[in-house]
Amino acid sequence: MLGHRGARLPQTPENTLAAFDLALHAGCDGFEFDVRATRDRQLVIVHDARLCGLEVAASTYAELQQRWEERVLARLPVTQRRLLTDEQLALPRLQEVLQRYGRRSFLDIELKAAGLEDAVLCALLDNPLAQFVVSSFLPEVLVNFRQKEDEIPLGLICDSARQLSQWPKLPVSFVIPHCKLASKELIDTLHQAEKKVMVWTVNREAEARQFAAWGVDAIVSDDPEMLVRACT
Repeated sequence: MLGHRGARLPQTPENTLAAFDLALHAGCDGFEFDVRATRDRQLVIVHDARLCGLEVAASTYAELQQRWEERVLARLPVTQRRLLTDEQLALPRLQEVLQRYGRRSFLDIELKAAGLEDAVLCALLDNPLAQFVVSSFLPEVLVNFRQKEDEIPLGLICDSARQLSQWPKLPVSFVIPHCKLASKELIDTLHQAEKKVMVWTVNREAEARQFAAWGVDAIVSDDPEMLVRACT
């Protein structure tokens, strides 16, 4: 059971230490999160190519953090802010996440763009992890990563049949289909090919129970508390 971007709930900004802590506190085994690079080569945890109007790749980490504070954190209710620390609400970087959670949580580390492979590999080698997968929608990222390192587990994320059809050609041990693509037949086929299956984003209890019954290896949800309730 994994939290999607930690958690995507009104009370907690996604892709923050607060969201990751929420997922683990709810009882999840780990969480998924997104990695991009800033202009000053910081590996920042953020989903979209633009953050509050700033292009992530063209901005420094300090610029992004300031904009984040002005546009997101400033709008949080005071009662909510008091429950969380500044560290939990800051824009996290990959090294911080690996150091804080790497030995106790399963991490699904999604690379959102090409060109991050060397920096992410260095971070992983500096922080040995218990369990993790490096995942991406981008086949070229997965191929390039495998050329650099033979052992790190890789996963293909897909939300269309066209993307899903590429899995036999790629050096992956995980296939990560959106829940709309997942069927028992697909899961059985992937398991027969010795691939692990992670299904995202599962936000209804009935679906979560169905995928668990079909034997998926992990379920990813925006709502960690619902997921744990459905699957335990």
